[in-house]
Amino acid sequence: MSQRCWRGKRRRRIVDATLGACLLGTAACGADVGPQEPETPGPTPSPYTAAECIREVTCDEVMVAAHRGHHLHVPENSLASIRAAAVLGAEVVEVDVRHTVDEQLVLMHDTKVDRTTDGNGAVSSMTAEAIRGLSLLGGQEADPESREVPTFTDALELAMTLGVMLYVDQKTDRGDLVRAAVVDAGALEHVLVRTDLASSVEHLAAESRLIVMPNVSDADELATALSAIPELLVVETNSAAIDADLYSAARARRVKIQQDVFVADIAATTGDYSAWKSYVDEGLFLLQTNVSHLLVPAVWTYRETGSFPLDGPGTQL
Repeated sequence: MSQRCWRGKRRRRIVDATLGACLLGTAACGADVGPQEPETPGPTPSPYTAAECIREVTCDEVMVAAHRGHHLHVPENSLASIRAAAVLGAEVVEVDVRHTVDEQLVLMHDTKVDRTTDGNGAVSSMTAEAIRGLSLLGGQEADPESREVPTFTDALELAMTLGVMLYVDQKTDRGDLVRAAVVDAGALEHVLVRTDLASSVEHLAAESRLIVMPNVSDADELATALSAIPELLVVETNSAAIDADLYSAARARRVKIQQDVFVADIAATTGDYSAWKSYVDEGLFLLQTNVSHLLVPAVWTYRETGSFPLDGPGTQL
């Protein structure tokens, strides 16, 4: 029986509803944290966690990854963005991890802190304490989670509390630090590490329980990855388009695919969901999006009806 038809064991996240409502700009909190979104029914959870679905070859659920969290309404790579994405119903939240000069891990997309904080300088030349002293641009005084640059450990602890998986874009060559942080936090079932094939092999040699996601460009690179990691569960495709050969090869080997759907996001903001539907119809497992507030309800509809919607309300980015 298709797992989409199994509704008996739904999993509910542990979410602080009041704080979540505040972060989404609702009346539950006095601070104005950004534009209000149309009220929509809460998403229907999958009977699987993201980690369970990745490990279970028969799981055919479609899941959503929130790129840098719900960064349209709160600062990217903040704890607030992780929490807000979980409130929306995203099963996976993408974050970027870098190391500091004193070998600590923090969430930061760029090599420098200049774009997203009130400071300047390269992450790799700053101490963790110095970075923690910065403020994220766009954060709210009343909400420390929206102002402070989180450590990776902070993010892991929040992900476990909320019941979501962190899609960790490893932007550091210190994979040993990433791996140690995940193990020390007891977060192996809440982390998906996206990195290159060599680093993925290194991770698994040291900790076979870690879920890794090497990036591949086509079916040939998938074959190379499977030669290096026969037990490979999931890959990220570098392409923005649908590569039918890659999808077919992945299905044959029971490997799941994550893909960025940012181009389709743009069409979706005008109400055209057909590009998203194409990915889903092709069998994509994990869609990484910038507009979780639109994609999550669409996936909810798909789970309930078996049909992915062609259109939606549309909201400009």
